[in-house]
Amino acid sequence: MVLKSKGLTLLEIVIVVFILLIILTFFFSVFDYANFFKKSRDDKRIADLWALEMALTSYLMFNKNNPLALGPTNTGIGESEQSIFISVPVDVENLSALILGGYRLKQASSSNLINIDGNGWLPVDLTTLVNPPLVAYPVDPINSYNKKLFYAYVFKRNSSTFEINANLEFSDYKKNGGIDQTSYDSGDNDNVLEVGNDKRLMINLLY
Repeated sequence: MVLKSKGLTLLEIVIVVFILLIILTFFFSVFDYANFFKKSRDDKRIADLWALEMALTSYLMFNKNNPLALGPTNTGIGESEQSIFISVPVDVENLSALILGGYRLKQASSSNLINIDGNGWLPVDLTTLVNPPLVAYPVDPINSYNKKLFYAYVFKRNSSTFEINANLEFSDYKKNGGIDQTSYDSGDNDNVLEVGNDKRLMINLLY
């Protein structure tokens, strides 16, 4: 008895192709959604840093002769407890014991994190202004030190200068991307977004 090999019918081929198209559509949709959310978070990061830069620039116009204007005693660059202030809450990821390149990492608690009274993650008291430019300090959409997605702030007291950094996720916004946001910000680190009136203050060890 000779068995005849049975080939695929046209209907079966159409069904297989249809299933493959569904799988590919799902794959590319997930990929696009991932990039969409990365871009959305980065758009917020970019807007947040611009808002912070403008707020501190306005603040300095009225407080440049105040020695405590940009941060607590001894925490500026070159001072005895020079520090980097980060937006990650201390009660979520406690980094108080970490010293990075000679800098301590300073954190606020979750309850104070966005406060603009000097007790928030960014230690500048905007409430001293008649019309504060912000009602709350923004934080990174993911806000995790372990994931390297957070905001960071340093200042130099004697020159009244500051820098604020953020790490970006969307590949097109990063170095050599189609809409590169990190290589053309006049800072000294092409891999992160930098704002401030001196974009060479931050150590390049955070991200």
